[in-house]
Amino acid sequence: MTTRPEVGQKIYTSTGVGPHREMKPLLVTRVGRKWFYAAPDGSSRERQFSLDTWAENTYMGRGPVARTAEGVARLV
Repeated sequence: MTTRPEVGQKIYTSTGVGPHREMKPLLVTRVGRKWFYAAPDGSSRERQFSLDTWAENTYMGRGPVARTAEGVARLV
């Protein structure tokens, strides 16, 4: 991704594995120099994403990639 997320922006990321995978909306809560953080609306449980790749930091390799609403529309 080349765009930089903004606080309050809605992004989407996949959850689950295999046939149970679905796209869930998250709100960007803060943006740093290397990472940005997003959480489900009304929750304080943040997920950490790389600013360079928009991939979630899972500490076990590359995680799900966050997408904007336009990016999700291109997948369908």
